[in-house]
Order: sequence, then C-alpha cells, then structure tokens
Amino acid sequence: MKKRVVFLILLLLGLVFFACEFNIPSTIEFTGNPILRFVQNVPLGEKFTGILADEIKKKQDENQMHDMTILACKNTEIFTDLIHMELFNEILELDTDQPELPKFPNNELEDIFDDLVKDKSVILDKDRYLINKFDKPTEVPFSSIGTLLEGFEFTGHKIKLYVSGSSIVDRVKIDIRFDTIEDGVTIGSTNNDYFGMEPNNEESDIENWKINGYTDIQPPSNGFYIDLPLDGKDLAVYFKAYIPSGETLYLDDLTDGNIKVEVVVWLPFTFIAKEEGATISFPDDALFSSKEDLFGRKKPGEDNMMINIIESLNLEIKFDENPFHESTLIIYSKNIEIENELKEDNTFPFIVSKENMDKINLAENWPFTPNFKMKYSQGRILQFTRKFNATEFIFNAKIRYRMDF
Repeated sequence: MKKRVVFLILLLLGLVFFACEFNIPSTIEFTGNPILRFVQNVPLGEKFTGILADEIKKKQDENQMHDMTILACKNTEIFTDLIHMELFNEILELDTDQPELPKFPNNELEDIFDDLVKDKSVILDKDRYLINKFDKPTEVPFSSIGTLLEGFEFTGHKIKLYVSGSSIVDRVKIDIRFDTIEDGVTIGSTNNDYFGMEPNNEESDIENWKINGYTDIQPPSNGFYIDLPLDGKDLAVYFKAYIPSGETLYLDDLTDGNIKVEVVVWLPFTFIAKEEGATISFPDDALFSSKEDLFGRKKPGEDNMMINIIESLNLEIKFDENPFHESTLIIYSKNIEIENELKEDNTFPFIVSKENMDKINLAENWPFTPNFKMKYSQGRILQFTRKFNATEFIFNAKIRYRMDF
C-alpha cells in the first residue's frame, strides 16, 4: 500500500508541475480520497472455530483425558464438533470357582455377595450401587472457550448419554449430576441434584466415527438426551449406576459381563448472548499481524509518509456472510480504543477518525497492532457458518499533504 501512495504523490506532483507551465510554486498542498481495493479470501470461520477447538484439545491434553475424542463434522452448514467421552468401561471377569467381589468404584454389594455366590441370585432389599463415582468426577473441558467468548453460552447443542453392556444393564438405573467448575473449584450444580434415567442398552458408534468421520448433518439419534447449558466453564460429571430395590441380582450378571458409560456432545458453533455487553474476541493474527505496526513504522516516533498524509482511514471488509451484524466493533491497541457500529449487511467497517490517527501517531502508542472484538446486546445470536469468509478489502483514505520548496 505504501508504494501505491508514493506513486500517487509523484503523479499529483507531476500534474501540478506541468499545469503551472514550469513555474514551480513555493508551496504545494493536495488533498484527496484514494481508494485501494483488492480481493483476498480469508477463511475467518475456520480461524475462529479452529482456535476454539484447539483450546478444548489443549485443556484435554493438560488434564490427560485419554478417553476423550474430538471430531469435526464436515458436512454441516454450521461449523460443528462432535465430542466423545468415555466415563466408565469395565469388563467383569468373576471366577465362580474362586469368586471375588468385582472392584467397581464404591459398590454396595459386599454384605450380600456370599449369599449371591451360594444361591446364584439375590432379591435386593434396597437400592444397590454397582458404580458410585461421586468422589472423582469426570471433567469436561469447556473453560478455555471463555478466553474468546465472554457472556455467551452455546445454543443448539445436544448432549447424549449412552449406557451399554451385558444383560445387567437392562436392570440398571443411572443417577447423574453436572457441576460447574471455575479455576479448578466446583462452584455449584447446574441442575441442583442427581436426576435419574433408565438406560436402553445403547452404545455410540465412536469406533466407526473415528475411522470414517461423522458424516451426518444431525446429532446422533440414539442415546439419552440431557438438557444442560454450556457457558464456557468446565463441567464435573458425577454418576451412579444401581439396581433398584425389589429387582433380582444374578450371579451371572457379574460373570463375563460389562458396563460402559459414554457421553457424546453435538456442538455446533452457535452462541447466544446471555447478558448485555457479551463480547467475542478475534484470534490474534485473524486479519492483521498482532506484532508489526499496521503502518509499517519500525520504531516509536519514526517519520512515516503514510502517517504524515493520512488524515482518516476507512477500511471495509466484505464477507460472503457476516455473523457480526447488529453489534459494536471495538478496535483496540495500546491506549487506543475505537468503536464502530455494525449494520445488518455483509460489510465490516474499520473507521479511524483524524482524532484517532493523531493518537496512533503518538510515540507511546507505537506499535499500532489492532485487535478486534465485538460487543452484543442480550439475546443476540452469533453463528459461524462455513460461508463465513472475508472476500474483499477496501481502503479509503482521506489524505492531506503540504510541501514547501
């Protein structure tokens, strides 16, 4: 862009020179509104959703969550991830000749186990827990999303619970609870208590999804649906599996049997502002370098032709589809913060007034490395579709330059 401005200056000087019939004036001043337009496809949707998914994976690695799989759904109109977590998977190998109580976490079978071995079955006089995982819950890492989204929560997501295994699963009931975690501390239950469900012995198709990817444009149809908000905080998942009072527990239930518990999250990148002033921040380097001065200055106070002649600047970015309309664009760098209202069209205006150009020119505000975030009113929907790409950049500068001879 700098070369184009220099060329424009030389051209204007040449026109002035010849128009004056070689009578060189002592002072020349020129103004104008040059426009520079170029086409470049920048896949911003992929940048946003990629960094959100990377943040989840980073937290997964930090927590060493080896039983968690994240798959991108490539056929959906909205960028969508499928997250699979295995909460529990144990195979029972009870030796009936020398039987030992299966080592399920915190089970409540010890006092009836001898009768079960002797009689091959026991009618339960009370609820008996096979699994009681309340002391060490499974953590679902969503807090990292909050680094880019503040005041938003997911909408349109689906959470499915799968319980499968041998015949014992047909008589098992599940109690499950989700707590929110902030800074490593549980801060409260999202649904106040455990809620119960009766599993129908279904398992997810995770092994096929790992091989072939998730190709459906809808969430998995089977499994038990759990209504749960996701708002950028980690979740602690507690669950208990028990056989209710009055049911019969058979010794064969504990011989060559198994219980498997899975959670699958269908996660389209669609968000709703749950409070006034909810903000979403652009990833670094999404549009411009986050390290170099936008106007090419190498040090504070450096004399720079672009800064000297540009009074104000209007950059318009055209999208093929704009998820940011009806929000407030905030451009910030050092001590500079510029707000632009975004209208309901596919244009992303980046307007820098003369007052802000003067601030940018101050040595203490060098380098000018603009970062971006959008501010939304409560209830607004933010949705990242695959068509979300920047397609055209238009620079319109108001220039004024004076030369003394």
